[in-house]
Amino acid sequence: MKVFHQLGFRENWNFSVFDDYSIGDGFIFSPVNLAQIKLEKLPSRYKKIGFLDPQCYFPDSTPKGKLLTYDYFPQNIAETKNCNTQTFNTDNIKNRIAEECIKVQLENDFEYLVIPFNKVITDNITMMIEKNKDKYLVPFLNEIKRIGNIDKKILLTIVVSDTQIRHEDSRNELLSWITGIRGIDGVYLIFQSSRKSKQIKIKDFLLNELIFIKILKENDLEVIVGYTNTEAILYSIAMPDGVSMGSYENLRKFTEDRFVENDIAARAPIARLYSDFLLNWIPSGTINSIREQSLDEFDKLFDKNDERPYNLSDEFNWHFTKPELYKHYFISFYNQLKKLPETKEERIEYLNKLISQAIAYYKNSNIPFDIESNEEHLLVWQEVINEYKTIEE
Repeated sequence: MKVFHQLGFRENWNFSVFDDYSIGDGFIFSPVNLAQIKLEKLPSRYKKIGFLDPQCYFPDSTPKGKLLTYDYFPQNIAETKNCNTQTFNTDNIKNRIAEECIKVQLENDFEYLVIPFNKVITDNITMMIEKNKDKYLVPFLNEIKRIGNIDKKILLTIVVSDTQIRHEDSRNELLSWITGIRGIDGVYLIFQSSRKSKQIKIKDFLLNELIFIKILKENDLEVIVGYTNTEAILYSIAMPDGVSMGSYENLRKFTEDRFVENDIAARAPIARLYSDFLLNWIPSGTINSIREQSLDEFDKLFDKNDERPYNLSDEFNWHFTKPELYKHYFISFYNQLKKLPETKEERIEYLNKLISQAIAYYKNSNIPFDIESNEEHLLVWQEVINEYKTIEE
């Protein structure tokens, strides 16, 4: 299973751990953060093992960041701020978007060629399918056929909301459509959760995500799951071909405000460090409490790689923008995923042991873990794994 860097703001941290420690199997490039001219100047060693997420999710909204630096972006092609459905059908706009988007991807020689996705603000699967067929899927497949001899795997971007994934009829309709498409090799799959908590704690959502991945794989499609947090470990038992890891939280959870301009002021998050032992992100105050109690406990809970805070000093200025927090996570999480056994049955057994070990520590510890760093999500994981095993059997 490949582990991709989900790039965003400060992508140099990702490139750094890749170059210095060989951490990561590839990169998912982010137009909202990385201007086209800068993307074109990046070393080919990064691009040839990754792909571009075109990020045409909201073509009828005011785009954010660097999106308008891309030649293919809908508003550039249509020469209007509002690229709605009517505009798409005017002057062959959708075909020109496909032509320019494919051109950018081929000129940068990515490993995969990606078809974008229009995130329709509705849980109506039929409407979502029809809009994406018309705006992106058919024009892109036609352009790929016109060019001919493209020696790259074709991925279709799919964003599935928690409502859509939890309702069987919607889920089946979407799966039937995806698995019936000719001309694609796989799916760049994104699960969108409306949760407020940092970890997913909804059993039905997680179980149906596993089923969704499982069915795609059974239909011989390559599956790369983007915007994953710690739950990427859980997804592994459905045998996806790839998962992702990102630095800031908006790279570990798909959110609409990352791509659309709004007036919402974001609050600065608490600095947290990933614990491979607890399968969770732990806040700085709790970490200092652990370290004051016992250095052995600190070493046990937090992977002692070269980027771990306090490695060289008793002082560390905890702030969510400190690169050590994320570089430590990349190294620790990547190595944790790479230790997973090859077979599904062995992964389930191995993951159950990891979860049981973490839960036992939480129950026997006198450390006051907050609601975002306790064992609640792991108890849900146990239930999900047990139900998923019965489906497999």
